[in-house]
Amino acid sequence: MADNKTEYKTNMFINLILKYVLEGAIIAVCAYYIPVFFKNSLRKPTLNEIFSIALTASLTMLLLDSFAEKVATGARIGAGFGIGNNLLNTTF
Repeated sequence: MADNKTEYKTNMFINLILKYVLEGAIIAVCAYYIPVFFKNSLRKPTLNEIFSIALTASLTMLLLDSFAEKVATGARIGAGFGIGNNLLNTTF
């Protein structure tokens, strides 16, 4: 019986880690390619800057998910809408 609980907790922990690693990786890809494709920056970001952005975003979402789940959902939706709106240069 204890093995099932331990296995369940391990699986949940691995799922959480993968969720935030994937989220950080997606943010890192965006942090690299958005300035490159849209030429809205004078230079390409360095790997250190990209890693810092991805790590900060992942840890922020981890904390928001842990302590304020509804705020985390709103933050994700708002970030997506904000990035999309800036890329299209339109106003609502």
